[in-house]
Amino acid sequence: MRRILSICSVLIFSALACNEAKPKIDAPSADPGHIGFVLDSAAYFDLLNDSFLTNEFAQLFVDTSHHPEPLIELYLTGREAFLNVGLAKEFWQGKEGKGIMMFQTRKPGEIDNLIRNWKQSYTDSLNSYVHDGGGFKIAEVTPFIKKNDPSSKEPNLSILLASYTIPTYKSWGFSDSAIANGVAMKDFMNSWDSRTQNKLFKKFKSFHIQLTEKELEQIESGLISVGYRKEENVFKHDDNVPVYFTVTPKNEIPKYTRIEIELAESTTQRIIQLGNMYTIHIKNKEMVIEQTK
Repeated sequence: MRRILSICSVLIFSALACNEAKPKIDAPSADPGHIGFVLDSAAYFDLLNDSFLTNEFAQLFVDTSHHPEPLIELYLTGREAFLNVGLAKEFWQGKEGKGIMMFQTRKPGEIDNLIRNWKQSYTDSLNSYVHDGGGFKIAEVTPFIKKNDPSSKEPNLSILLASYTIPTYKSWGFSDSAIANGVAMKDFMNSWDSRTQNKLFKKFKSFHIQLTEKELEQIESGLISVGYRKEENVFKHDDNVPVYFTVTPKNEIPKYTRIEIELAESTTQRIIQLGNMYTIHIKNKEMVIEQTK
C-alpha cells in the first residue's frame, strides 16, 4: 500500500498576538514516523544499488509519482520507522541536502490539536492540508513559506506534523480500541508491509541537524507542539529521540549531519559510501549515517 506523504498545503492560519496568554500545551503522543533527505545523483544511486541497504537493512519501495511535477523517491521501510530519500532532479531540482522531519500522531484525527499547539509558539503562518493518497487520507501542518521568500529557492530543513484520519485507520483494519489507545509505529509499519518486521532497520536513536535561525524558530515551535523541550543544544522528549542542533550563520547543507539508527540485531561491521554526501557506519546493532567530512 502506498502511503505517500505530501508537503503541499492550502490554508493559512494567523499567528497569536505575542501578548496573549498561552494555555498549557496538551501534546498528543507522536512518533518520528519518518525523516527525509534529498541526495545528489551519485549518493542516491549508491544507496539504490547497495544490496545491504535495500534488502537486509530495509524493505525498498521506489516511487515515481507526480506532485504535480515528476517526483523520484525511495522509501526504506523498517520495523518502527522509515526513511524517505529524494533525488535532486525535477521536483527536487537544486535541493540536494534538504531535510524533512515528520512526526505522526499515534491516535488519528488529531490535526486540530497539532495546529492549536503550534500556533501558541509560532508567530508566522502555518499551512494545513488533507492529502488524499488514494486509499488513505492524512492531515498535515507545516510552516508557510512564500514563493518569493529566498529560503524557498534553497535546500532547507522543514518540519511536518501529521495525523491520519479515523476512517483511514479503520480501513486498514485497526479496531476501535486500538484507535482509541493509539497505534504504535511497529503496528503501523506492519500493517503497511509485514515484510518490514524481518528487516534490520528497527527505529531512530537520534537526529543531528544544522540550521539557520529562521529554521530553528520553525523546528523549535513544531517540536514543542509534540512535547519536546529545548535545552542548550538539543531538543529532548521523555518518550522520543533527542534532536541535536547547531545554528549556522548562513544556510549550510546537508541539513542532517548525523542520523543514528538502532538495528534489530547485530550484523557484520561495514562502511558504505553515498557519493560525497554521506558515510554510513554499521557496527553491532547500530547504524550511523554521517555527513562525509
